[in-house]
Amino acid sequence: MIGLLYLAGIAIWVLIANYFSRRIPRWLGLEKFIKTSQALCFIILLLLPIADELIGRWQFLRLCEQNDVIYLSLDWRDVIRARSSRHAPIQLSWTAIPIEKRNSDFTDVDSGKVFLSYVSLNTNGGILLGKFGLGLGKTTWCNTESKNIVAVKINLYELLKKGEIK
Repeated sequence: MIGLLYLAGIAIWVLIANYFSRRIPRWLGLEKFIKTSQALCFIILLLLPIADELIGRWQFLRLCEQNDVIYLSLDWRDVIRARSSRHAPIQLSWTAIPIEKRNSDFTDVDSGKVFLSYVSLNTNGGILLGKFGLGLGKTTWCNTESKNIVAVKINLYELLKKGEIK
């Protein structure tokens, strides 16, 4: 049923884009290349609702590549007990879609020093997917892929269990 609503919405938007693409060039007084300007206007109007998604997803993927870094201290072998701390998310203000950045740190309970940290990013999408709910509440996450490999190598989950015991 939801798929039919999507198709109906797309069909309505195509009709609206077609209607305005025929009229906008005339309203602007474009007499030369009327068919070309109408076609260009149609393509722009057709892509307008998802432009923030296209640009925003590109930005999100670029940020994921840039933040695909994990910090592991040289003295991680000395850690016996660990505690996890996730910082409050930071809303990035210069992106096309809302993107949150969150730092996660793992601290040595005995020394108080951070021995492991990484960055996670998440987004709900732009206007259509996020604001109007067409993404159905789906959140896209990314963090460093080597996080799980490092966690297993240093036995992080065992260190966290020991850190909880007082």
